[in-house]
Amino acid sequence: MKYKILLDNFFDGYEFKKGLFSMEINEGKIESVNEINKINTYESTSPEILDLRGKIITPGIIDSHNHFTMTALKMKYQIDLGKARSISDIINTIKKNSNKMHKGWILGYNLNEFQLKEKRMPDINDLDKLNLKIPVFITHFSEHYAICNSEAIHIGNIDKMSNPSGGIIGRDASGNINGILYEPSAMDLIKSKIPEYSIYEYEEAISYASEQYLKSGITAVKDIGGTGKDIDEELRIEALNEVDKNGELKIKVGISIPVFSFNDAYDKLKLSDKINNSDNLKFTGFKMFLDGSGLSRNAWMNEVWNKNYIEVDKNNYGHPLWDIDEFKKTLRYLSQADNTISIHAIGDRAIKETINSIIDIKKTSNTKANYAIVHCTSPSQEDLLNMKLNNISVETQGAFIYFFGNEYIANFGKSREHRLFPFREMFDMGINMCNGSDSPVTLYKPIYGIISSISREMKTSNNKYKKLNPDQSLTLEETLKSFTINCASVMGWYTIGALKVGSKADIVVWNNIPMSFETYSDDFSLINIMIYNGQIYKL
Repeated sequence: MKYKILLDNFFDGYEFKKGLFSMEINEGKIESVNEINKINTYESTSPEILDLRGKIITPGIIDSHNHFTMTALKMKYQIDLGKARSISDIINTIKKNSNKMHKGWILGYNLNEFQLKEKRMPDINDLDKLNLKIPVFITHFSEHYAICNSEAIHIGNIDKMSNPSGGIIGRDASGNINGILYEPSAMDLIKSKIPEYSIYEYEEAISYASEQYLKSGITAVKDIGGTGKDIDEELRIEALNEVDKNGELKIKVGISIPVFSFNDAYDKLKLSDKINNSDNLKFTGFKMFLDGSGLSRNAWMNEVWNKNYIEVDKNNYGHPLWDIDEFKKTLRYLSQADNTISIHAIGDRAIKETINSIIDIKKTSNTKANYAIVHCTSPSQEDLLNMKLNNISVETQGAFIYFFGNEYIANFGKSREHRLFPFREMFDMGINMCNGSDSPVTLYKPIYGIISSISREMKTSNNKYKKLNPDQSLTLEETLKSFTINCASVMGWYTIGALKVGSKADIVVWNNIPMSFETYSDDFSLINIMIYNGQIYKL
């Protein structure tokens, strides 16, 4: 398929260009981009010409850190509790959707206690009020903790268990299990009992979700897999291979494989060989989780956590999810591969430990690996300098500011608030900052991360937006760069992320890009046309 595009306002992955331009598309690639003086009558009316003058044109959006397959399964087969505003809302939503069962289990996601009027997590007593004789398991929106009913606890047989390494089995003041499980090792005690999805269910969910992502402006994601036993990594790869082969994958997927132990690393290296690299699929490396969540206050910190902004969460410094010696050993082992290793580090102590481990590997080996710190929520200026000097990228999430900014301020406290999400410093220092959603932790739609990175606005109940460290805001051009060419770089996928000769013709045609949530509504039709591999999709 060969055609030309006429455009007068486009971002090429590096900067905005204004004027009159002609872009030629051929066989799914950009064949030429030329500035022209005028348009003749034939060009303005030819069916082989797509006239996009007056629109904002950008490369397809790339999400650098997205649990795509996990999100797909949740969208297709689980109950979304994101709109609940009270515990009774949660109970009623589950009742109304109790027919949406997965092989005898009710599964839910997107639970957010911060938006409930009770301002607490529901517990086992709340879920038991459903009077269901089937197990219920609901994950928190952060995917770092979950809640289950007595039936699920019984099936997991965890009543008498002690805390697993790196996890916590929640208990009330009397020592009884409260149904809340913190971090993957504890959640996996129940997840391992949930019947697995079939290969057909994986394929159906992936195909469906890829269409939804494309409609939102996304043309590529780095799918970082699961957080434990929630995803069968071998089935994930098999399903992605099959959906791609059948022509039903509507976005490009960079596959990153999570690693949870040194023994696991050997198996995951072998598993990477099963990925069928193609125009739409690519192996992009590995993911490691060094610490927990800034919402549940178990990310690894130098100083104790706060709560409610000024209170001290006594003796709580968070904790690493790995034995540090095993973490370093595993990171060194994975560094043999010529790919990107992304390390989840939210707390400042976890960030520093990650940087120091990478520096040590670079000093003592000839590694060809690339490295990225995921989230990198509260780095010091020294951390940022060392990241720049050692070519360490950041996979961050601007949308966290909008969705969780108030909760982060409450937990990090007054003395650390100014270090949260220092995007301006990252850009000014020349760090490769990549944006994403971390879906299903936040909504996959990139507009939330785009507006948040520019406006720094935080969601409030009355829609009067406060701003988090507005001096750290980015321009629209910088923000789009963090969602395009920077992400392509961290994924090692050099034919996407830019509108230049030889690049894939993955293009977003915007009616408008809002710069503030005050001028945005979910009802707005922001995108007019999507072009993927040269194929035109009118929305």
